[in-house]
Amino acid sequence: MPRKNSDETLNRTSQKVSPWPLTTLFVTAAAGLIAADFAGGFESGPLTGAAVSLGIAALVQRVNGSRITLREEKLVVIDPLMTHTAPHTDIART
Repeated sequence: MPRKNSDETLNRTSQKVSPWPLTTLFVTAAAGLIAADFAGGFESGPLTGAAVSLGIAALVQRVNGSRITLREEKLVVIDPLMTHTAPHTDIART
């Protein structure tokens, strides 16, 4: 969906910064396990560890990618599993 200039996206600063050290750690661990597997012959242990490390890195990025976008006609909440939309008429003012 193209972003309009009037859209306002809300997300915490920590969501932009915090997943990168964890992602870097798990990707580095996966690279190390793959290198160890090439050096020691192909065994299933290091490759399984690399797959798990890359899976955790992808999960960290996905969870930290959640956000709330306020558009002209609706509110969009994007969480790790699905996207929820609510028209402004369904949102109560307090």
